[in-house]
Amino acid sequence: WKVKLNPSQSTISDFKIVDKPSNNQIIDESSITIYETTVAANGNITKKANAKLVKDVDYKLDIITDNETGKQEMTLNFLSNISKAYILEYRTLISSNKAHDEVNNEMSFSGNNEQVKSTVTSNKVPVSNVGGSASGMAANVEIVKIDKNTSQRVPLEGAHFELRTARKNGQLVRSGVTDANGKLRFGNLQPERKYYLFETKAPDKFNISWNLKNGKEITLNGSEDTKFYQELEIENDIPRITFKKVNGRTGAALA
Repeated sequence: WKVKLNPSQSTISDFKIVDKPSNNQIIDESSITIYETTVAANGNITKKANAKLVKDVDYKLDIITDNETGKQEMTLNFLSNISKAYILEYRTLISSNKAHDEVNNEMSFSGNNEQVKSTVTSNKVPVSNVGGSASGMAANVEIVKIDKNTSQRVPLEGAHFELRTARKNGQLVRSGVTDANGKLRFGNLQPERKYYLFETKAPDKFNISWNLKNGKEITLNGSEDTKFYQELEIENDIPRITFKKVNGRTGAALA
C-alpha cells in the first residue's frame, strides 16, 4: 500500500492517520515506512528513498488486533507540526481462505488546520489465492495452558503467545495472553496451513519448553462453524536442576 500524506503541504498540528484494513489482511509492522518527499512544480510527489521518518521520534505507531476476527486498526500520530508532503508505504499479508477475494482499506486523516477536515478514503483490490478454496472455510484455535505438575490440570494465567507464519522472521499473525481460565483464542485463520506458535513469556515460577521457545508447528482444521474452536492443550513445567555427585579424583558416581 502507498499513500500520499498532506499533498497540499499545509501546516497541520496533531496530524493523525487511522487505517482499517479488511480482516483478510495482516499488517506487516516492520514494513511501515514514512518518507520525506520532493514536490515538483506540476504537483508530482516523489519520495526521498534515503529520508525516512523515525518511529517514536517523528511519529507514534499503534496497531490493535482483534484476535478472534483478525480485524486490525493502525493509528499513526505525528509528534510535531508538519508542513510538508510525505509518502506512507507498508505491506500486508493476504490471509484469505477463498480462491478469489477482495481486500480493502479504509483510511481516515485528521488534524488541526482550518483547511484540513477529517476525511475518509476507501480502496478495494481483487486478489487471487492459490491456496484458497471455493468454500472459504476458516480455522479457529483455543490455547489451553495448564500446570504439568498437578493431576487437577490447573489452568495457568499470564502465558504470552505469538502465532507466526515461519520459525525464523515469520510474519506475526496473532498475539495474546492466557486469561484466568488459562485460555487464549485465535480465530479467522487459514486451514491446512502451517503456523508456528511461540511462547514468549511463561507464567510466574514456570519455564518455557524448547519446542515453544523455538516455534511449535501447528496445522488447523477448517470449519464452516465460525464458533467452533479447535482445542490445543499446552503444559508448563517448573524449572528443574539435576545434581550428580562424583569422586573428585576418580570421577566415579557417589551415592
